[in-house]
Amino acid sequence: MVVGDKGVGKTDFSSVISLLYSEEWHVDLENYKVSKIVINLNGERIKLIICDMSSEECDRSIRSSFYKVVDGIFILYDSTNRKLFQNLNKWLREINNHGGKHKMKLIIRNKSDLTRQKAVNFHEAREFGIQSNIFMFAVSAQDRTDVESALEHMISKIQSNLKLTNNDEPDHDREEIGSEFVRYISDIGSNAVKQHVNDQGPHDNTENENDPV
Repeated sequence: MVVGDKGVGKTDFSSVISLLYSEEWHVDLENYKVSKIVINLNGERIKLIICDMSSEECDRSIRSSFYKVVDGIFILYDSTNRKLFQNLNKWLREINNHGGKHKMKLIIRNKSDLTRQKAVNFHEAREFGIQSNIFMFAVSAQDRTDVESALEHMISKIQSNLKLTNNDEPDHDREEIGSEFVRYISDIGSNAVKQHVNDQGPHDNTENENDPV
């Protein structure tokens, strides 16, 4: 899941991920964009669903429903805009108050290529990450710098968290909500394939039952 203020580069960041890996389908909705990609990491084929969310206040309820069931959240800010850096606190409050407190999170410091326009120095940004106990990646969606590294770090951390969770008693409520989420996303993907002509052709919906992110 990708969140952050308008103008921080969420859609560019999500689009780079889709370009770097094999995208099975995507669909643009009014409040968010959803895409399914496949990545080969350390010899393992991993299916991911990426949700690029609207930052509008009126869409908070939609974001809140996603916080509860996703496995990882990218929180983006624009390194050339100090106000957007300060708004990270607002996003963390929203996430933590709506079911995402214990989800894997990464802070993405976007537009790192614009060094002369930098409004927040690296040490201040790093200190915020330390105090928030959230790892930070400086990336550029413009030239793709470290976008791949950020995604692979997120996947590795999610896998570790899921292994720890699986050693405990299962969270039946989350499993039920998660299943509903996957079915919903699968329907979106199925409809997207029917509505948009692409080179890959239709996909079997049974493939969409694994690993939402």
